[in-house]
Amino acid sequence: MQQNNIPVITKEFEVFDTATFNKYKTDNTSFYVSIKLDEKKYLEMAKGQNQHHSSEYNKDSYFFINKIFYPNNNIKFKGVYFNSAFPKGIWYYYNEDGSFSHEVNYDTPYKFNWDNILQYCKDHNIILDKGYINGGWHTTINRVSAEKIKASLNVKPMWTIEHYILKNEDTSITGNGSVETIYLDGNTGKEIKRENKPLPKE
Repeated sequence: MQQNNIPVITKEFEVFDTATFNKYKTDNTSFYVSIKLDEKKYLEMAKGQNQHHSSEYNKDSYFFINKIFYPNNNIKFKGVYFNSAFPKGIWYYYNEDGSFSHEVNYDTPYKFNWDNILQYCKDHNIILDKGYINGGWHTTINRVSAEKIKASLNVKPMWTIEHYILKNEDTSITGNGSVETIYLDGNTGKEIKRENKPLPKE
């Protein structure tokens, strides 16, 4: 389920879907499977000694659902991730016995919110990619975590946008282009600073 192309999760307890994992694994030693659910969505699952995980991607969304499970298959935590870096909205955390532990709303510290960031990128011709991202040059967006902001009075909400300028207009940068990092105040959206560096060689 999605709202404004952002996946919606619930607080409901769940367990790792071992039956689906076993159905799609290639052999008894497999610890990872990738499953095409339909034309738009696919699921990644991994089963390890210390934890299991399940991630669901949609080609029409900037976000994916991320779930981590204990070795006993009970859910450990779950939430929605932006395709590059940051957790969004409410994440739910559980104890190993399956009981609910707590929840964290990662959006709370940010008055300049995700919709504002989308509009900022649109206004400044910064391209964002939807769906699963694997390698290559892509815009990345991150922000200071809610935990860090809560832990220290000196840490303030801040967004960072890193994007690639292939046709570089900055004559001080030579080569095929540059990487620009933009820092924005998480409350006001005011630009704090910009940094520019050469595009790394592949």
